[in-house]
Amino acid sequence: MSYTLHYSNGHTSDSKNVGGATSTTVSVSRGTWTFWVEADNGHGTKTSGQASYAYKPTPLTPSTPAVKATGNSGELSVSASPRAGNGWSVGELTVEYSVDQVTWTSSSTIRGLTDGHAYTVYARTNGGGQYSDVVASSPVAPYGPPSAPSVSCELTGKKQKKVSCSWNPGANSGAGAEYEQTDDGGKSVENVEIGDTYDGKLKRGESLTWCVRARTNAGTSEWGCDTVTRPSKHDNDDNDDDDDKKQAYPVGTEQQFYVDYTQRCHPFGPWGTCYQMVFDISGNPNSTVSCGYWYWDTWNWQPAWNEEEIALDKNGYARHTFPHRTPNWDQTITCTQQ
Repeated sequence: MSYTLHYSNGHTSDSKNVGGATSTTVSVSRGTWTFWVEADNGHGTKTSGQASYAYKPTPLTPSTPAVKATGNSGELSVSASPRAGNGWSVGELTVEYSVDQVTWTSSSTIRGLTDGHAYTVYARTNGGGQYSDVVASSPVAPYGPPSAPSVSCELTGKKQKKVSCSWNPGANSGAGAEYEQTDDGGKSVENVEIGDTYDGKLKRGESLTWCVRARTNAGTSEWGCDTVTRPSKHDNDDNDDDDDKKQAYPVGTEQQFYVDYTQRCHPFGPWGTCYQMVFDISGNPNSTVSCGYWYWDTWNWQPAWNEEEIALDKNGYARHTFPHRTPNWDQTITCTQQ
C-alpha cells in the first residue's frame, strides 16, 4: 500500500508521495489549507475525507523598543515597529510591551512604575494571537517632579550666635536637577550646589529659616526648610548683640579669636585632650582677613608659623577649620583685616 498526500489552499495545490508512511511534513504558506490522502494498493485507489487547517507562522520580532521617561511620576513612553515577513503584512500586526513578561499592553505609555528604578521594557509582535519572540530595550528609570531636599540648621559657637545649615537632595531628584536656596521666604533666590552650606549669625531671640528646592525639566519641588532660633537674653548673659553695630574695621586692624573648645578630637600625647582648630572669625562684610598662629613642626620640633587668607561672608563672618590641632582650650589666632 502506498499513499499520496494532496493539499490545497484554493489558489495553490500540491501533492507528496509518502510511500507506506502514515505521517509526513510539508512546507506551506500562511493561510487555510485542505488536506486529503489517496491510497493505492496496486489494484485500485481510494480517497480519504478532507481536513482543513489554518496555518499561521510566527511573526518576525519588532524593532528594538525605544524607551524614555516622560517626566511624569512612574511613567515611561515606549515605541517599536512591527516588521512584515513570514506571510504577515505590517497592517496585520500589533506590538505589545511589558516590564515583567507577564502583563502585556499595546499602549505606548507604561504607568505605575517606581521612580528612580531602571526598567527593561520587552516588546513582541502579536498577529491575532500568534506571537513573535521577545526583544528587550536598554534599562530606563522613570522620574517625576523632584522631591524636596532635606535641610538641617543648628546654632554653633561658644555663644550660640552662629548658624550653620546643611542639606541633602531629596529621594527623587530626577535627572539634571539644579538647586536654589533662600533665607528670606523666597523673596530672593540664589543657586546652590550639592555640598554647599549656609552660615550666618543671629541676635538673641532671632530666628532664621533656610530653604532649598530642586528644579528639573519635570518640575520644581517644594521648599525643604529648617528653622533655628537663638534663645533670648538672660540676666547673666553678655549683651553681644552690640557686636553687629560695630564700625568697619580699618585695613590692618588685628583681632584675636579663641578656638571653639567644643570641637574636641581624640586624646593624644601627655595632655589627654585635644581640640580641633575651629574658629568663628569676624570682620568687615565681604572682605578678607589674614589669620595666623604658631605651632610645633613635628619634622624638626621647631616652632613654625601658619597663615591663611580667609574670606568673610556678607555678614562679615566665617567659620574656619585650620589643619592643626591644639591641647589648649584657650588657643588663639591673630587675624589682620585686609
